[in-house]
Formats: sequence, C-alpha cells, structure tokens
Amino acid sequence: MVEFAIVVWLLIILVLGFVELGRALYQHNTLHEALAAGPRYLGRVPGIIDMDPGANSCSWDDPSNTARNNATNLVVYGALAAGTPVLEGFEISDITVVNPPEYYEYVVGGVIQFSACIIRMEADVSFSPLFGELIPIPASLSAAAEERYIAE
Repeated sequence: MVEFAIVVWLLIILVLGFVELGRALYQHNTLHEALAAGPRYLGRVPGIIDMDPGANSCSWDDPSNTARNNATNLVVYGALAAGTPVLEGFEISDITVVNPPEYYEYVVGGVIQFSACIIRMEADVSFSPLFGELIPIPASLSAAAEERYIAE
C-alpha cells in the first residue's frame, strides 16, 4: 500500500500528460485541416488576384476584401458566416493572409513553363489544455497552408 501511494502520483501525472499531448496533437491537426480550406477557397475565386508576369508580381484585386473575409470565416468557423469556432479560443485575429501573394515561376532548362500566384495563410492559436489549472501549458499551435491561384 505504501509503495502504491508513492507511485500512484507519478502514474496520474503521466496519464494526464499523455491526455494533454493527445489533445495538443488533435488540436494541431484540426487547426491544420481548417487552415487548408482558406487558401483552397481563395485559389478558386475568380478575379481576386492580378498577376503581372512582366513585373514578376501578384497583387490582390479584391477591394472590399469580401473573398478574404469569407476565407477567414471558413477557416475559423468552418462556414462562410460566423458561428462556433472549430477550436476553443480560435479567432479571426489569429489568422494572417500573406500580402501580397507570392509570384512563382516554374523553370525547366532555362525556359519558363508556367507562372502562378501562391496564396498563403498562417495561423497561431493558443493551446487550451484540458487541465489548465492543474498542469499549465503555455503553448501555442501554429500552422500554414498555401494554394496556387487557379481561378482564371
């Protein structure tokens, strides 16, 4: 009984640590999957990016930011309109849409095969532990996703 009383605390701490690690991996996977939807959506909206191959540049042509707002809602809420976040504590302000989109050229043998604009979104969310008061884990979850603009 004495040995069990000494070892049980170590076992409880290990089990709680494994539970928190599993939750962190689950939340990171959820964040990554949700974030992938944003650039995928933006990559298929016609007319929001202006590509200038002569200047090797891409720029947003979405003056009202409607498409970008829809994409951030899609990432945070899983829908184009506001609702319940896919992760606890996940907010629109946690998302960054990289501005301007990156200009990319695919070159083979010194010849440009094609050029494209790459849309990139990044997110940084605080990890919300299950046993936050018992085992404080000051960690954040980060993810990034990108998609080639193919709408035109």
